[in-house]
Amino acid sequence: MTIKELVLAYLGGPFKCYGHCQEPAQLLFVREGDRPVAAQVCPGGYVSRLILYADSADPAGLKKYVTGIAQGAFQVSDRDIRAATRYGWDLGVGGNERVLGEAYWVQNYGRSKSSDPERRALFVCSSCGAPFIQAFSCATSLCADCTRRASDK
Repeated sequence: MTIKELVLAYLGGPFKCYGHCQEPAQLLFVREGDRPVAAQVCPGGYVSRLILYADSADPAGLKKYVTGIAQGAFQVSDRDIRAATRYGWDLGVGGNERVLGEAYWVQNYGRSKSSDPERRALFVCSSCGAPFIQAFSCATSLCADCTRRASDK
């Protein structure tokens, strides 16, 4: 079973949007491969949590990923990243062995939490699935490229 299949089978939800709208959220993979990254995303595209899955937790790898997406729009500190280990008993598949590592970032942790409606926040495009930054209060769920393509039609 691949990491993605494991996550979808045992950690796929349900979730609730945290810090944005309290609506149901879904788990969307925003990076594939042997160290996939998934986002818990509400219907408005807001990312409550980003999770990097791997054989063992990699907080530094997730911080690099989030910092790259943010491109200076907001700060990501080591304190904003958490690590977890999933075991067979934890996932309900039995056994005491380590099955999966997670590093996760929540937009509303510590220094990233703000009540400013114009603060920059991470969203996932409802059309292409790419992560992008926009104002927290923005009502669009499309990234700039998809917004441009939609207006060109």
